[in-house]
Amino acid sequence: MIIRSIESKKDHKNALKRVDELWDVAEPNTFEGDELESLTVIIEAYENSLLGDDELLFTKSNVKFKPVDFD
Repeated sequence: MIIRSIESKKDHKNALKRVDELWDVAEPNTFEGDELESLTVIIEAYENSLLGDDELLFTKSNVKFKPVDFD
């Protein structure tokens, strides 16, 4: 597993493609599970870096979900 930072739209697209490949096959505490977890963290960091400060504040402070919202 080689995890690299995401520095371009192409890197982002490739990382999302790999997550899609791993999504249904990765199990916790396995090589694939660790790779999936690492990729999601890196993707989230990259996507957050693209947001302006106002957008980031909105997503973190104003959007609140309760468990009932997902039932």
